[in-house]
Amino acid sequence: MLEADLSQEIEDARRTMIQLGSQLGFLHPRVVESSENLDKLLLRYYFEEKSEQVHNVRRPS
Repeated sequence: MLEADLSQEIEDARRTMIQLGSQLGFLHPRVVESSENLDKLLLRYYFEEKSEQVHNVRRPS
């Protein structure tokens, strides 16, 4: 997934979680599920960034 697409997906998930939380309360199962989904997206973003950094490190000759 492209970084811009993943960033947009993260932003959409964040907005959804906040909206659900304000409507249902932050302990509602749907809000918790939404939060877990956001966590997964953030972890994927983090690991993709780390992987890219590792591949961009110049190896000694």
